Amino acid sequence: MYQIAICDDRREDRAHLQTLLRQVLRDRHIEAELTLYPGAGALLQDLAGGRGPYDLYLLDILMGEENGMELARALRERGDQGRLIFITSSRDYAVDGFEIGADNYLLKPVTAEKLSQAMARLLKSRNTVTFYAETGGLLPLPADTILWAEAFSHTICLHTAAKSVSVRGPLEDARQRLAAYGFVRCHRSYLVNLAYVAEIGRREVLLTDGSRVPVSRGGAQALQEALMHYVESSAGFDL
Repeated sequence: MYQIAICDDRREDRAHLQTLLRQVLRDRHIEAELTLYPGAGALLQDLAGGRGPYDLYLLDILMGEENGMELARALRERGDQGRLIFITSSRDYAVDGFEIGADNYLLKPVTAEKLSQAMARLLKSRNTVTFYAETGGLLPLPADTILWAEAFSHTICLHTAAKSVSVRGPLEDARQRLAAYGFVRCHRSYLVNLAYVAEIGRREVLLTDGSRVPVSRGGAQALQEALMHYVESSAGFDL
């Protein structure tokens, strides 16, 4: 069970983050317990009382007289190695956040898309996606090991660097399960993992392992835009 703390002095902002985070986690099939705090003092008091530590902290920087940056420093001083996402209406603290070891810095108003992108980078070790094997059983696979996917009627072939496996279901179902991990549909019968794209041509995409995946007519531009967005969002800070 993933443990996440949300600390923001504005009740409506805490509720908004809670709603978005639940949506992101549900889409990724990740179980988590969310704990909300109205300020730094309440969070530190809970930790001192034996609560936590948390796997992830979503911290507002400007909380009245309290400062989320100082809260993050206090967490680090007590040896807490939880991941940090700063959420604020100001850009002024980005450098400080980087020095503390923040994993991301999101500007308000936060959207589900931006939060999902930030979470994708933090959950690399928890990115297992479960499919239905042709035998009828469940087949868990780490999403970041899948290079591309190909659909045959109601069967999908998932290609990894080590092997190819067949699972049941429509390609759209696989797309929805894998979209949060950088997969896009480049053709009506193919998905591609943007992390492994080496070159995009007019009618095919070259992957880093040498595989060539078809691109639909006129789809190269959309794929290029998706790749640019993926690369920019993977830089670490959403400014």
